Amino acid sequence: MPETTSAINACDATIALDNAAGVLTDISGTARRVTMAFSQEIGKYRTFSGAWVRRLACARDATFQVDVVYSTSSTEALQLLRVWYGSGGSRTLRVRVPNGDSGSDEYSAEVLIATLRIPLDADEASPVAVTVELLPDGAVTFSTV
Repeated sequence: MPETTSAINACDATIALDNAAGVLTDISGTARRVTMAFSQEIGKYRTFSGAWVRRLACARDATFQVDVVYSTSSTEALQLLRVWYGSGGSRTLRVRVPNGDSGSDEYSAEVLIATLRIPLDADEASPVAVTVELLPDGAVTFSTV
């Protein structure tokens, strides 16, 4: 197989979340990292006459971990997350890679906040990295912009 020439990086990925009014809001300017983990329930079985374990696939799931920079602006990601945590409910998450232009990959889901972590460390000079774990409430869609 020849070496790939279509590799990408995530430097210009776009991340958007619904705000309180349900308007998709670009948080790329304060987002530092997004980790998308996809999983599938797998059940196993074996029979007396089988030498190998067999498996059946069932429900699928995903986890989204988004790290944002702690900022004091009321229009940036942390404030959006705090308001959302206080009000609850699901909101739309959209991630576009590599940059949101035509041809980019898009992952989208209605998600709920599972955890919102704000680590404060007096020995750390770097900006505070806030982490939110989001779990989908239904299907995660994949499409091309």
